[in-house]
Amino acid sequence: MAERDLLFEIGTEEIPPDYLLPALQAWARMVREECKKARIGFQEILTLGTPRRMVLIGRGVADAQEPLVTEKLGPAYDSAFDGEGRPLKTAEGFARSQGVAVEDLVVRDTRKGKYVAAVKREKGQPAAPILAEILARLVTGIPFPKTMRWGDGDIHFVRPIHWILARFGGEQLEGEVDGIPFGDKTRGHRFLSPGEVEISSAADYLQRAGSARVVLDPGEREEKVKDEVTRAAGGIGGKPILHPPLVREVADLVEYPKAVAGRFAGEYIRLPREVIVATLEHQERCFGVEDSGGALLPGFVAVIDNEPDDTGPVIRGYEQVIRARLADADFFYRKDLEVPLDERAAQLKGVIFHSRLGTAHEKVERFTQLAVFLAGNLAPEKEDRVRRAARLAKADLTSEMVGEFPELQGVMGADYARKQGEDPGVAQAIFEHYLPRQAEDALPRSREGAIVGIADRADTVAGFFAVGIKPSGEADPYGIRRHTLAILNILLGLRLPVSLRELFTRALQQLDGRGSFSPDEVREEILSFFHTRLRGIFLSRGAAHDSVDAVLAAGFDDPLDAQLRLDALLDFRSREDFQRLAVAFRRTVNILAQSTPGEVREDRLIEPAERELYGILRDLAARLAPRFAQQEYGQALRDMLQFKDPVDRFFDEVLVMCEEKELRENRLALLAGIARVFHRVADFSRLVIT
Repeated sequence: MAERDLLFEIGTEEIPPDYLLPALQAWARMVREECKKARIGFQEILTLGTPRRMVLIGRGVADAQEPLVTEKLGPAYDSAFDGEGRPLKTAEGFARSQGVAVEDLVVRDTRKGKYVAAVKREKGQPAAPILAEILARLVTGIPFPKTMRWGDGDIHFVRPIHWILARFGGEQLEGEVDGIPFGDKTRGHRFLSPGEVEISSAADYLQRAGSARVVLDPGEREEKVKDEVTRAAGGIGGKPILHPPLVREVADLVEYPKAVAGRFAGEYIRLPREVIVATLEHQERCFGVEDSGGALLPGFVAVIDNEPDDTGPVIRGYEQVIRARLADADFFYRKDLEVPLDERAAQLKGVIFHSRLGTAHEKVERFTQLAVFLAGNLAPEKEDRVRRAARLAKADLTSEMVGEFPELQGVMGADYARKQGEDPGVAQAIFEHYLPRQAEDALPRSREGAIVGIADRADTVAGFFAVGIKPSGEADPYGIRRHTLAILNILLGLRLPVSLRELFTRALQQLDGRGSFSPDEVREEILSFFHTRLRGIFLSRGAAHDSVDAVLAAGFDDPLDAQLRLDALLDFRSREDFQRLAVAFRRTVNILAQSTPGEVREDRLIEPAERELYGILRDLAARLAPRFAQQEYGQALRDMLQFKDPVDRFFDEVLVMCEEKELRENRLALLAGIARVFHRVADFSRLVIT
């Protein structure tokens, strides 16, 4: 079957940068699915885009549908044909109803016997009109957070559509969207190549778009942004601060990036680095500049979607706006420093955290108690510092600077704490309790910051679960999944032993009066939620599914302990001894499936093999106790190899399920004791043994 390349471009007014990439990804997925449904083969469907256009390119798209073969089961063979194989009226009627000749009927063997079937082969139709219909229909199905109508049109789209280009190989696709006909022309860059450009094919389009100063590939535009910004920063003696989110955003604001550099008054360098960078990035989408040692310079780089002969007016315009922005930031900063953090913390009484969970001040009181409890277990010598950091952790929420730049929560609190003479460890913890803020972010470096961060998040998770606000599907407006993962990553990354059960028992106790809920039921829901997230973390690190499930089945209340047991099991599974130990355990637990054994009575051990096994269990249990206490699980597994031969002899020489009830129950109790030892590391019955 012949193949062609498909090209479809939607020309629009400027699309918001955060809308573009998700929409392109969804559009490609939708077209792939529709082509499969329509039996139109393709090698690749990809999407490209800029602020002014969304482009879909299909590689190796079949020029016709695949033939459709359908089979319809009809009457039983005996009722359709006589003993000589001649068709009866039943066969003729069925063939006629299916539009096939009676001689084309086939016989199929089924579980109920032989039946007659009609096989119909429908020739594939030309792909062009089908593709045109699919592409036109899907335009309004592309998902955007918000859409609009314009003029007298009836459709909703992210921005007004000005042109549509549609080519299939060298053929013009026929169609329209809300009165806008499919055409064979695109448009170049709005300023650098504003005219129409006639397009003959997808390959022709890609070449001509580049000549018309349009960089279609978002990834390629990002690289060009980086190159341009680096070049411009070098012109003022520095290197740019290239935060990936800003690079992506800027790349989706322009079609042909051009960077220009400017300067601001050196007096503003006294502001905290984060304030200057936030002002540049979040208010003006400009890049900060630093020297080779990482010190911030009084300069910036802006990216424009033009290439004027004289960039002076553009630079002066940016400098004027940035000067005003930094003057505002300087005013906010000096004003904030006039108010003690204790006073700001008290102002949280007027800030609602959530209508059903009280004020931000009440939340601080709750997680301060949790933090002090954690400090008592993890760092008693730091308890006073933890208490102070927790009480001031949210104080900057009432500051002018955080009101202007919410992303500076914690950053400003730490800075104000240092400036107002707080203990440096307290200031550091105020900042670090927000870490990690997102995936791949740094973890807290101090115990104080980690403890306050865990307590804050635990209160949030417990509170929302208690009032019935839980993540469902993709909906998670309060970031419960993010908070849960942050707690787990802190515990694992900083190797902090914490009982989740005890933590959330206390967190839920502090919510007494915040609605009607069963603390035990809510705690179990929370622990199940943590189990799922912890399992995901372990799997994402490459651990085998059965190893992860075996370890978690043996307990996950202390995530760090679960991690240590998993590490030991994974290491042990790479040894030749693993198979011997796993088989011994499997023989032990298989026979326990339907029993509830009690304690072993030594006086009822009558066979030499069972007395030997009991002696090893008793001695080994005593030896393993300190191993488990010190979490030396690798050595514990090696010690447990001593069970292998005695277990084999026990099963070879002792009849466990004997008729005498007392002997039978005692032998089952012996096996249960061995199983409990194994279970201190993992539930070996969940391991896949080949």
